[in-house]
Amino acid sequence: MIEEAQREMRSILRIETLREPLRAVSIGQRPGVGAVRTAARARQSIYRLAVEAYLLLQGLERGDPDAMNAVVRSTLIAPLEEWRRFELAIGLAVSEALAEASQSPLQLHLLGGDSSGSIATIGRFAVYWQQRTPHYADPQLEPSEIVSREIIKAYGLSIGADRPDLVVVDRDLSVVISIIEVKYLAGDTANARFREAVDQVVRYARGYVSPGQTGPLIGRSLVALSHGAPSLVDKQVIVPASIDFEGVMRGELVPWANRILA
Repeated sequence: MIEEAQREMRSILRIETLREPLRAVSIGQRPGVGAVRTAARARQSIYRLAVEAYLLLQGLERGDPDAMNAVVRSTLIAPLEEWRRFELAIGLAVSEALAEASQSPLQLHLLGGDSSGSIATIGRFAVYWQQRTPHYADPQLEPSEIVSREIIKAYGLSIGADRPDLVVVDRDLSVVISIIEVKYLAGDTANARFREAVDQVVRYARGYVSPGQTGPLIGRSLVALSHGAPSLVDKQVIVPASIDFEGVMRGELVPWANRILA
């Protein structure tokens, strides 16, 4: 992006009518207080926009949290919806927990490049967002699923490709070791979204292991809610872990990561 901007600037400098005026501009000299005040009162919006950009730059240099938040939301992860941002937050938190538990370096990867790549790697682990990964194989359909697909096809609609929110892969073993479903609550109850997430974890698990072998994978999986995660009552049953954002902030993902490693 910087190189492209530099090429565009060089193209502008080759324009005859702009070459001489631009020579009088001192790029390295910042505008004074009076110049900023005058530009802020200018009728033309380009001057007012320049003032906003300059004040934002000053805020970034001071380390102002509001300025940094504005840049992040407008460039790095916008215009993602809140629920997508929450999924990414959980993906990062899961990666950090795995890094702490395994004492391995965490490496983040750019979004928007290779859509089939992971968002983070931690030693032998890789975290994928909104990807089935090559490890997925369509499981044998259950009777209710067959009926549902026949109805959808009868209406001329495509079946679509359902996929987990987050998947953790052991790259050394070349297997999926955890499925993570993330639910951002916006008007629904926590219990309803938790039930939905559990159904999805169980359904997805069938695509990563042999029939009848889903138990261990489900036991290493995770359901993350934005708030109101239920507590486990019967600890004798193999179930996915449950956590909400407050639990993430308290570091409760680390015990889950330790179970993954075990």
